Amino acid sequence: MMTVSTKTGLGILIILLFNSVLLASPQKKNARGAEYYGETQYEDALSEFRDAQLDLPDSPVIHHNIGSALYQQKRYDKAKEEFTKGLQYAQDPLLESKLYYNIGNCYFKQDSLMQSIPFYQKALELNPDDTDAKYNLELARALLKELSEKEQQPQSQQQQQQQQQQQQNQEDGEQEQQEQEQQEQREGGEQEEQQEEQEQREGGEQEEQPEEQEQQGQQLEQEKEISKEEAERLLKSLERDEEEMQKERFKKRSSGGGGHEKDW
Repeated sequence: MMTVSTKTGLGILIILLFNSVLLASPQKKNARGAEYYGETQYEDALSEFRDAQLDLPDSPVIHHNIGSALYQQKRYDKAKEEFTKGLQYAQDPLLESKLYYNIGNCYFKQDSLMQSIPFYQKALELNPDDTDAKYNLELARALLKELSEKEQQPQSQQQQQQQQQQQQNQEDGEQEQQEQEQQEQREGGEQEEQQEEQEQREGGEQEEQPEEQEQQGQQLEQEKEISKEEAERLLKSLERDEEEMQKERFKKRSSGGGGHEKDW
């Protein structure tokens, strides 16, 4: 996109008409530099332009051409310096437009897209018909937009990941709480079952105690009944023994012949 200016070179030729002796040498050097530039021999072109600058140090065209050769050598900072110096002396709007455009290109090549935009805009203000400046301006804006979207994308992904992590943590917390509640319910159910079993056992023991007491009472009654029968049996036995003893004593008295009378 960047070319050696030829329109401003016509101005030098006009000056040559008045003082051809003075300007013949720098004109030839500038022309030879232009030839080398067209042949992509940028180091030779730069040497011729610098020789011409020795004779015309304030020439905006020479500054422009030196900057162009430096730009092709990717020496963008040095190129910007020459283009900026050319703006100090330029009076032709078209030449000014080229100088601003080329400064914008230097920033563009250095990936300083934001800095390049004002120079393209200034070039278009001076020359609205500069299609190259218009194209590069739109390209710089599009690349900036793309870079901005790419920078926001990781942030968006990071925020999305954080939200997903928070949601996962919340779900894990809810699941853990649910499991804890279920565990508590199971433990509570087991405690209730144990308590019911304990109450049932205690109730069964209480029911069994009256039965045992009743059995013990029946056993005592039976023992009492047995003791009464045995007492009656013993009593009858004693009565029989007593009766037999009386009979025995009566027999003895009878066998004694009427018995002895008592001596009174």
